[in-house]
This record gives sequence, structure tokens and C-alpha cells, in this order.
Amino acid sequence: MDNKLQIETCKNCVWQSSVFSSLTEAQLDMVSHQKKHVVYIKGSSICRQGEKITHFIYMHKGLLKLFVTSENGRDQIVRLSGPMDFIGLLNTFYEPEYGYSVTAIENSSVCLIPRELMYDLVRQNGEFGLNLLQKSSKTANDIIHQRGLIHRKNLRGRVAYVLNELAGPIYKSPKFDLPVSRREIAELIDMTTENVIRILSEFRKDRIIDISGKTINIVNTELLEKIANHG
Repeated sequence: MDNKLQIETCKNCVWQSSVFSSLTEAQLDMVSHQKKHVVYIKGSSICRQGEKITHFIYMHKGLLKLFVTSENGRDQIVRLSGPMDFIGLLNTFYEPEYGYSVTAIENSSVCLIPRELMYDLVRQNGEFGLNLLQKSSKTANDIIHQRGLIHRKNLRGRVAYVLNELAGPIYKSPKFDLPVSRREIAELIDMTTENVIRILSEFRKDRIIDISGKTINIVNTELLEKIANHG
């Protein structure tokens, strides 16, 4: 993990998670002194499936994809993660090795906090441990909820769901540059790349979206949301 750079203290960081709110000033200083701020350019690997876990990964800016690679080499995207998210929190307390890979799909910055330091803070501060447990539980619930939603939808509903998620929680705009390829969308929603391409083309013909290169503009947000919710 290269390009390490110290930034402002955790106490003054605008990206500080509420998870850290229960730490004492001395404990927060420990995190500030031991964490490492790293900037990853688009396409960079942050961690690989099977590597030893050495740090908690906390995201500031950008967009990351978490994915699992099967024995036959097929990738399955588990989720997309945005700012103020702990990446792979479930795995970090459970196993010594990553059960997934993480790649930056936009230029992204994260803080790497030593795993042993986080373990020590949990032992010392029960409220902090509870905050992490609540965050972990929410992450698990979000993943289960999302996967359940996706698998209950037809093909048009799945693609509409992804576009709605990008326009809403992630970019907060109906117009955005698609951060993932058609193949990656297919990996996220369990479809073939060909079907993703076909349905995006259908949405364009139906004047639900405009596509210009990698730029998506949702021109009929009401209809897209209806397809996403009921498709």
C-alpha cells in the first residue's frame, strides 16, 4: 500500500465517523498518530482476496467495489462503498485473511488503521466496541437487504435499481459518469453483460435515460423509480 500521506488529526477531520465519537481524546490521538492516509487512483487494488488483514480500511472520498473471485475466475461484486464507510468490517474481526478484494473505481482516499490498535480500543472502550458492532450489523443488514431486493426483481428492475442507487445515495444527481463498466454492473446484479447493454439501450429508446459516452442522464426519474421499485 503506497502513496502514504499524513493529513489532519482525526479530531479535526471532517470525514470522521460517528463510530469514533466515544473515544477519549487520548485514544483519538493514538488513532491520529498510527493511521495512514492513502490516495488510490482509479483502478488501483486496495486489498486482494486471501491477503493477510493488517488494517481496518476507512473511506474518506471516492467509490470502491468489493468483490469475490470464484475458483473458476468469475468475479461477483458484493457491494459498492462510498465515503464514511468501513470497508469489509464484517471480515476484519472474523478471519486473518481478506475474503474479498477491494478496488478503487474512482480516485479514492482512505485511512488505514492498524488492526491491533482497533482491537486494543475495543478492549479498552466498551462503548466504542458497541458502536463498531452496530456499524457491522447495519452493514450486514444492508448487504442482505440489497441482495434480496436485486434477486426479487426482473432484469429491467435490476438495472433501474442500480441507476437509482447511483443517482441517489452515491452521486445525488440525475446526471453522472457511470463509474463501472457494463460487465461490472452485470456482476453486481447477477446478469449477463449482453442483457445489461440491451436494457440500457431500451431505457434510452424509451426516453428514460440519455447516454453520452460514460455519462448517464436520467430524464424520466419517476418512471425509472417505478421500474426499480416494481420491476
